[in-house]
Parts: sequence; C-alpha cells; structure tokens
Amino acid sequence: MKRRVGNRLQLLTGIVLMMILLLFMDLLIFGLAVIRFHSVDYQNPPEILTHLSVNNGTYVLDEQEAERLLKHGQFAMILGKDGNILWSEALPEELRKLYLTRCRQVYQILS
Repeated sequence: MKRRVGNRLQLLTGIVLMMILLLFMDLLIFGLAVIRFHSVDYQNPPEILTHLSVNNGTYVLDEQEAERLLKHGQFAMILGKDGNILWSEALPEELRKLYLTRCRQVYQILS
C-alpha cells in the first residue's frame, strides 16, 4: 500500500515538474518570437542627417531615405530655434496641427 502511494506521488510530482518545464519553454519561445518579429528598426537621426541636403535654403531628403522612413512608419522633422517646423518628412497632418496649436498656446502664455 505504501509502495503504491509512493509511486503515485512520484508520478504526480513528475507530471507537475514536466508541466512547469513546458510552461517555461513556451514562455521562452514566445519571448524570442516577439523580439524577432516585432522589433522596430528605427532610423538613427545622424544617419538621416547624412542623407539630408540644403538647396537654396530648402531641405531635401534623398528618395531612398524618404522611402525607408515611410516603410517603417516613421517621420522626421527639423525645428528652428523659435520652435517652428523648418522641414519635415512624412509628418502626420494631425501631429502638425497639434504641434502648431501647442506652440501658439505657449507663445500666448509667454507674451
């Protein structure tokens, strides 16, 4: 009788340990998959600046770099010392409106 209870206890313990091991393995595999497939390749600002040129006071970004920004769903902009947007690429219109609204509010507070 004691032998049967001991065997059942060992079996139960083995099953529980295997379930815990499988849980941790699943979490590890899931974590690696999330890291691999959901990593975002953000553009490095100095790298963007190397592809940006100024022609007659107008900023121009290379077509390849502009396509990379669009591909990754990113945007870039340059602000002047006064806070005005001097140049932008793929800047969402909603963000532009929000930014300009905030700048006006700050300007009114400071005036």
